Amino acid sequence: MKPHEDKLVTAARRGDAQSFGKLYDRYVSPIYRFVLLRVGNRAQAEDLTQEVFTKAWRSIRTYKKRKHIPFKSWLYRIANNTVIDYYRTERDHADVESAEVVEYVTTEFSETAVDDKARIAAVYEALQYLTDVERQVITMRFIEELSVREVALVLGKREGTVRVMQYRGLKKLRTHVREH
Repeated sequence: MKPHEDKLVTAARRGDAQSFGKLYDRYVSPIYRFVLLRVGNRAQAEDLTQEVFTKAWRSIRTYKKRKHIPFKSWLYRIANNTVIDYYRTERDHADVESAEVVEYVTTEFSETAVDDKARIAAVYEALQYLTDVERQVITMRFIEELSVREVALVLGKREGTVRVMQYRGLKKLRTHVREH
């Protein structure tokens, strides 16, 4: 955790809403992106993101800085569990076409952007062939740019297990992207 972030977390643990607001500002976009890639629906991702931060605010007083669970990983763990709870309780959620997520990821309109958008769409489609855990690992590692250690903490798995899932997931992605 960065020294400034450490001070914000300490202040937020004492009930300082302004400090928590700064943490919110720092993490709302990456958490939203993480949730959006898991649920595929903007409105639902917004609702779930707010739920993540509400849960974090309610339990920040019990958060203890530990070497093995940095604040960022703790927040992603809450996000991951919130998405899992969503799927457990909302069995009849609507599937959304990949275009909605692709549109969020890149909205520029140039020849390069169109090529990038096509590649992103192909990768997003290929992600559907991965297991849920492989998809989570790939998303956290390469879209959210979490370290292997951070992903392991979020998922409650060993680092070696995360590396194996990452390897298998990337191998499947390469296969499916080449086919299309």
